[in-house]
Amino acid sequence: MGSVVIPCIVIDHRTAGKSVKSLLDSGSEELFVVDLDSLRSRKHNYAVYTSLAKYFDLTVLNFPLMLFEFIDTIIAGASRVVVPEYTGVKELVDFLSYSEGTVINNKDPEVTKRFSSLGGDMFLSETLVSVPYKTVYYYGNGNYQDYVKLDDFPFDAISRFL
Repeated sequence: MGSVVIPCIVIDHRTAGKSVKSLLDSGSEELFVVDLDSLRSRKHNYAVYTSLAKYFDLTVLNFPLMLFEFIDTIIAGASRVVVPEYTGVKELVDFLSYSEGTVINNKDPEVTKRFSSLGGDMFLSETLVSVPYKTVYYYGNGNYQDYVKLDDFPFDAISRFL
């Protein structure tokens, strides 16, 4: 069996890039949501997360900087939330103590080690993860048996934020 593949959708100008019907037709029960509005201007699309969460298990990349943004994302329906690697240690501890569904961007090896030492075990990555993990959401080339491959990951649109 190959790796698990889940679709990515982009929220841009408060609109999800794919219809719920087309996503349901794909048969996927899980979505990886990239909130471009949040990355660009800190305008989180909680209502869109809530509408998608009625049908799918969500991992949301909206890079919350404060605990209330993280909590609001979970309340809106996300099971997992991707936080940026420049998140401070205090915030990481807060995020992790609130939810084990905290995912960090795997860019800086020191940050990855620190996150792991705090109990974090979920990563978004373009490369192999060098610490123990439960889940790796992978957007790089190639397939790894135990990584979750992100289909249609909008790398070009968000690379400057990663």
